[in-house]
Amino acid sequence: MDTGEYEKAIENFEESLRYSQLLNNAFMEMRTLMTHGRLMNLINKPDKAIESLNKSLEVASKQFGDKYWLQIVYHELSKAYVKLRDYKKAYNHFTIYDILKEELFTAQSEERIEKLQTEFEPARKESIIDLQRSKLSRQNIVLLLIASILLLTPTSLFILWHLNKKIKNANK
Repeated sequence: MDTGEYEKAIENFEESLRYSQLLNNAFMEMRTLMTHGRLMNLINKPDKAIESLNKSLEVASKQFGDKYWLQIVYHELSKAYVKLRDYKKAYNHFTIYDILKEELFTAQSEERIEKLQTEFEPARKESIIDLQRSKLSRQNIVLLLIASILLLTPTSLFILWHLNKKIKNANK
């Protein structure tokens, strides 16, 4: 980016900040201040970066606590303090950035796990239902076999008894 583009970006920042304040849009104001802070870091003006980034944190802490945007602000603050060679503040802000980033990662991981569980739960239930149907089918076959045996045994015994009686009568 050349110097003219940076100047244009700064003009756009001022206009965007004015609109966000007119609209009373804290999220837009916070993001505008954050973007300005990033720009100031890029053009090696860490004092102005810190000023904008701290204002961004003030707006964010009053209105909302979006960890994604807050972690970006803290990361940019740590970069600005490194440029000023204030390594203690850089470390402190980087630590907060790292904590927020880890919390964000953990929350995203938990969301992915919940999503996967939600996606796989119907399949798991379906496989349980299929297994139960299979067991029920086998039980039905066993019951049918037992019923057949119970019905055929007396009939077979009656037929054998009747044949035996005929044979005895024929032998007399």
